[in-house]
Amino acid sequence: MIFVFGRFIIESKQRANTIYGLTQNRIIIRSGIFSQNIQSINIKTLSDIELSEKNDGSGTISIGPKNPFMVWGSGMNWWPGMKSTPQLILIDRARVVYNQIVEIQNQAR
Repeated sequence: MIFVFGRFIIESKQRANTIYGLTQNRIIIRSGIFSQNIQSINIKTLSDIELSEKNDGSGTISIGPKNPFMVWGSGMNWWPGMKSTPQLILIDRARVVYNQIVEIQNQAR
């Protein structure tokens, strides 16, 4: 029971320590609890982008092709070498950010 509950505490801490950035060229995700991880994703060469939006306008944007092993929940993130699809998780005004990314992509074409 503690193991399951602890997972939610860790995920909450992870979200609190995550910062997202959007430029004309890149999506930047800085995250980490015990160590810092920075992802920099080229918007102009991005193949897939998916928006999952809630009624209050918040939502999650998935960036890039989905890993087939990540179908349920957090999938196999725990398995060595398995990485989930980068995401902007539970951000405010998710549709606005999604539209900004799509617009940058369209300008690049």
